[in-house]
Amino acid sequence: IRPGLGIALLPQETQYRFGIEEGVVIGEVMKKGGADRAGLKGMKSDRFGRYILGDIILQIEGKKVNSLNDIYLILDKKNIGDTVEVTYLRKNRKKKVTVTLGKIGG
Repeated sequence: IRPGLGIALLPQETQYRFGIEEGVVIGEVMKKGGADRAGLKGMKSDRFGRYILGDIILQIEGKKVNSLNDIYLILDKKNIGDTVEVTYLRKNRKKKVTVTLGKIGG
């Protein structure tokens, strides 16, 4: 069991197809998880079946994030219940939010 944001990331190959080379794209946000409570958004589709990208996490605690491994390296120093500052991109606007870490695994 380890601390987590409560998200699933879009695979990097898919992310690159969308032209995203910096940060990690949120594919799914777990209901009632830290990211959900903080208002982060995952990928979805519109009524025409076109995909709408989720938020793009650029930094956690001021450290650049470009892979799931980067997230693990930052969160491994944290405990369940701690908060982290997440810098993300939504509709080309950079924003910051505080996320309370939940437990993943186990």
